[in-house]
Amino acid sequence: MNVSAIPTCDYTWNPITGCRRGCKWCWARKVVKRFPKHYPNGFEPTFHPKRLSQPRRVRKPSLVFPCSMGDLLGDGVELQWLDRVVKAMHEAEQHIFQVLTKWPRRLRMASWPQGTWLGATVPDAMFLDEALIGLRQLGSHWYHTRYICFEPLAGPIGLPFGSLPFEWAIIGGWSGSRPTDPHVPEQQKWASYLMSSLRNRGIPVYVKPNLHMPWAERGNAFPGGSTELVPR
Repeated sequence: MNVSAIPTCDYTWNPITGCRRGCKWCWARKVVKRFPKHYPNGFEPTFHPKRLSQPRRVRKPSLVFPCSMGDLLGDGVELQWLDRVVKAMHEAEQHIFQVLTKWPRRLRMASWPQGTWLGATVPDAMFLDEALIGLRQLGSHWYHTRYICFEPLAGPIGLPFGSLPFEWAIIGGWSGSRPTDPHVPEQQKWASYLMSSLRNRGIPVYVKPNLHMPWAERGNAFPGGSTELVPR
């Protein structure tokens, strides 16, 4: 595992890398192109079984983001790979695993460890319905936290009326963006509206620094409203 620069987790862990989704905003694909020697299969889904024991060797309870360089539930990921990754998660239950996927309906395919955070990526309104369906199918259980990652926020998003099937939200911008970039003001406008809508409905929100909204970051919270990275 690697100590993470992502502010919402302690470590990233990549027993599976690669993704076939082809998202134009994918920062992981850019990393693979920059360091091709480290990724001989390019961004094609690839299993790394030697990495399965890494979470078990870190004894301190931490928040671990599996497959930051791919999608654990994406096309091309074999079921036996998924089974072995989930087994490794069960063997390291001192950690909280923060699963994030662009295929939220597949979250039901695994028997996740207690306390796992199960999330869907929603960069714009076109992805929202699929995420809500997938998260609603999981049901509301005390041993899981459901969340949506609105990153990179690529357009305005309006929330539907009624109850929402998630307990936390992340809002983020384009990776590597600068405050002076021309798209930032419009993105901040979308983020501000979405943040207010979520917080008004009692959902804790974490606004990432790449949106360049320090006034919004002051209200950052994790599931349950905790201001600590790993709530216990």
